[in-house]
Amino acid sequence: MKKNLFFAAAFLLVAGGAMAQGNTGTVTQTGNANSSQIEQAGRGNVATTKQSQNGNTASQSQSGRENSASITQSANWDTPPNTNNHTQIQSGDNNTASAITYNSDNFGLQNQDGNDNSARLVQAGGNNSVYMDQVGDNNTAFAEQQHGRNNLVDIDQTGNDNAAYVYQRGHRNTATVDQMGDGNNVGTRAYGAEYLGVRQEGSDNSGTISQDGYNNDALVHQNGDFNAGMISQDGEMNLATIMQDGDRHRATVTQSGNSNTATVTQSNGGI
Repeated sequence: MKKNLFFAAAFLLVAGGAMAQGNTGTVTQTGNANSSQIEQAGRGNVATTKQSQNGNTASQSQSGRENSASITQSANWDTPPNTNNHTQIQSGDNNTASAITYNSDNFGLQNQDGNDNSARLVQAGGNNSVYMDQVGDNNTAFAEQQHGRNNLVDIDQTGNDNAAYVYQRGHRNTATVDQMGDGNNVGTRAYGAEYLGVRQEGSDNSGTISQDGYNNDALVHQNGDFNAGMISQDGEMNLATIMQDGDRHRATVTQSGNSNTATVTQSNGGI
């Protein structure tokens, strides 16, 4: 009887240990002078880094449960010091962060503090930077920088259920999105996912969106050079759109209150 109880207790101990979920970290590096660091605390976290060519740097920190972080970097243009550098920090549960970058001198920082947040960036160019900061739950941030240099994206989300989408193609474009509250959208809901919130194609464009409140929607599209568009929303269920086609346009929309609608369309046609 005692022998049977001993084996039963041993089985439960092994089974309990098998059920406990650990963390998984994977690093794959091909080339020279690449650096990677992974720190994990909690359960069920997964961190993956893939680096090829030379001089890339990756850092991933996870605290909580069931978080997923992925960095893929390839510096094709040159050897060090022309390198890529990306950092991902996750604190909470079920957050997802992804960074994919090609070529050289790109920088990315993704910080998630909360649960069920999603952050994704794609860079194909050089000297581009993306900053993403999410504090709260169920926020979504996406940035894509294609075929250009010296572009900047800064997305800050504080609250829950906010979404921001940014696309840049060209040189020296700047996009800033600041969301504070719940359910604010830059490029979703009223427009559909295929319409990105800040879309810049050209050079030296500036797009800024600030949302403070609930369920506001904003869109800035710029096609040309040296355009500036700024939207500020404070309240609930406001809608603002800026469409700029051509060069050297300036547009500002300020909304304070609820259920306001504003559209600004600018072009160089007819000149």
